[in-house]
Amino acid sequence: MDALSLTAGEAQARVVAIRRLQAVADDMAWFVERLRGQPLPATVAQGPLALSARAGWMLAQVALIQADAGVVSPRIVERICDRDAGLDTPALRRLALSTLEVSHRRLLSLRPGYCEPELREAAR
Repeated sequence: MDALSLTAGEAQARVVAIRRLQAVADDMAWFVERLRGQPLPATVAQGPLALSARAGWMLAQVALIQADAGVVSPRIVERICDRDAGLDTPALRRLALSTLEVSHRRLLSLRPGYCEPELREAAR
């Protein structure tokens, strides 16, 4: 979408989304710096599943913020379950499904549905 074709409301929504995305990025940068400066033994879980869960949360936040601004981000949602790293767990799959559902509802300005992602996951 061309930035010059945005309405005032759409432009304002994008500005708000950019600020929210910056806050999420700042939170993750702070967390990474804290992990780097941590003496051994570690006091924060650093296993592959813990790190993947944090990354999944961050990606979910990004997808939802973008949806609020009218931007579709299916590739970001797909990355929540990092299948390449072998971390496609049921919990991360549920997070991806619920993020996809909520982001589509936000794009269409619909109210959230009750338990729809969980029902789809149970049907798999």
